[in-house]
Amino acid sequence: MAEAFKDVQGGALTRAEWLRESGLGEDELAKGDLRAAYTRFTKLLEQIEALPEGTPLGRGSYGHCLTLGRLARCLSDGRQPTGAEKRLREALAIIEALIKQQPGDQIYIRQRAMLLTDLGDVLQDQGKYSQARETYEERLKIAKQQADLRGQGVAQGQLGTLAETCNGGSSMASTGQGCRGAERVGGG
Repeated sequence: MAEAFKDVQGGALTRAEWLRESGLGEDELAKGDLRAAYTRFTKLLEQIEALPEGTPLGRGSYGHCLTLGRLARCLSDGRQPTGAEKRLREALAIIEALIKQQPGDQIYIRQRAMLLTDLGDVLQDQGKYSQARETYEERLKIAKQQADLRGQGVAQGQLGTLAETCNGGSSMASTGQGCRGAERVGGG
């Protein structure tokens, strides 16, 4: 099975190695070493994307989705919301395809909810308030369907922060950039 995980240098990417590299990257991210985490996740992504679709750690796999999400966090924390948005949209496309294959998989559904929260955050960081609101509302809808009180609280909190940004003393709010429609939060 390890032969299915050949990377571009000819080494093997096993599940254990993927877990180790992912864990090291998470540690680097938690310590604030964005450059090291970004480099690690980028190399891991290159290995994953070199594998064919349908392999356990290849293109379109859950590991692919997670790695894209982690790379997006590096970009977001590094104040690169446009790059983070791109990676999050790629991760969402993968998780949505996986959910279509296994509609009842709770891990996939929870991962989609987390990706939506992250996407809403980077959209808000870019001043794309209406898109952020729609994304947070989708996150809230999932949390309600799952009877996930914590997730509902997270989504409501994000919607509240968005409303405050649009209605409060923010410079974006005073210019009216993209806040139209964002004041209707938490509906549904």
